[in-house]
Amino acid sequence: IESAFNMAADVSFSEEKRDLIMEVNYDGIKNLIDLLYKIGKPHLHHASTAYIFGNLAEQPREHSEEVPIFKETDLDVGQEFRNVYEESKFRAEQLLTSDPHLIKTIYRLGIIIGDSETYQTNAFNAFYGFWRVFDILKRSLEREMKNIKKKQYYEDFEIKFEGDVLHLPIQIPGEPNATANLVPVDWVVKSIINLSEHRLVRKKNYTFHLTHNKPPRYSEIVNSALKTLGIEKVEVNPRATMQFLTKYSIEESQNSDDPRVKIMGQILQGISDYLPYIYGEPIVDTHTRDSIKDSYDAPIIQPPKEITPVFLDKALQYALKRGFKPRP
Repeated sequence: IESAFNMAADVSFSEEKRDLIMEVNYDGIKNLIDLLYKIGKPHLHHASTAYIFGNLAEQPREHSEEVPIFKETDLDVGQEFRNVYEESKFRAEQLLTSDPHLIKTIYRLGIIIGDSETYQTNAFNAFYGFWRVFDILKRSLEREMKNIKKKQYYEDFEIKFEGDVLHLPIQIPGEPNATANLVPVDWVVKSIINLSEHRLVRKKNYTFHLTHNKPPRYSEIVNSALKTLGIEKVEVNPRATMQFLTKYSIEESQNSDDPRVKIMGQILQGISDYLPYIYGEPIVDTHTRDSIKDSYDAPIIQPPKEITPVFLDKALQYALKRGFKPRP
C-alpha cells in the first residue's frame, strides 16, 4: 500500500455534538495514524478545511489592504474557532504535522458545491442548508396564505405573492462585500487526484488550499439564490442580527403581532450555524498549490470554474428538484 486517503469527517457545527465530532475528526485521526504505522506508513492524503482560519474571516474581502492573508504554510496564527468543526479539523492538522515520520499531504477544502457540469451533489449542507431555510419558509407561507384571513394578515405587512414570487420586505444579516469560498466538487476531486500522483508531492509533506481564486461575494450569492427561489424585496444589512436581537429574543419574536418579526426570528434560528460565515474571510493564498508544475512548467491545478449567477442558479435548481435530499 503506497497511499491512504482520509476523506471522512463529521461536518456538523453543533456544540451539542462536540464529543462525537471530536471523536470522529480528532480521535479518528489518532486511530488512522496507528493503522498506517501497522501497514508500513503509506503516504497519507488528508481532507481538511480552509476554514481552520477561524475568526480571521471576519473582515470584508474588498478592503485588501486590511484583510489578512492565510497561507498554506500557516496553521496556528492565534485564531479562535467559531464552532467545534473548525476546532476539530485544526487539532487534527496539529496532530498530523507533529508526526515527523509520516509523509502526508493535507488538502484544505473550500465550501464544496455541485458538479461544475451537471450541478449534481449528494450533500445538501453548507451553501444548500442556508438556502433550504428560505425554501421551507416560502412553502410554509404559501400554505398559510391559502386561508383568506391569513392572506390579509400578511398582506397588511406587505408580505404577498405575485404569481409564484414571494414579496418579503425584510432585512437579512451579512456583509455584502464578504466572499464565500465555493468550489465545485468535481474540481476538488480532480485536484486531489492530480496532486496526489505528482512526483514531487509523493516525496515530502505538503499542504494545499483547494479554494477559489475569485470567490463570489455574499451579495451576488444572495441576489442569485433569492431569484432562483422566487423571493423578492429582501435586503442585506450587516447589522440586521444586532438590531433584531436588541429588541427581541428568538423565542419572543414568535409571539409578535408583526409577521416580519416572526419570519426574521425563524430565519435567524434556521441559519444560526452559518452566521459566522457571512461577514467576510481572509485572502486564502494558493502559492504552494500553484507552484506544482507539470512537465511543460505549467501549474497542474487550473483555477476552478467561476461561480457565476448562472452556476448558482443551476446548482440551487438541482437542490430544489431533489427537495434538498440525497439520492437513495
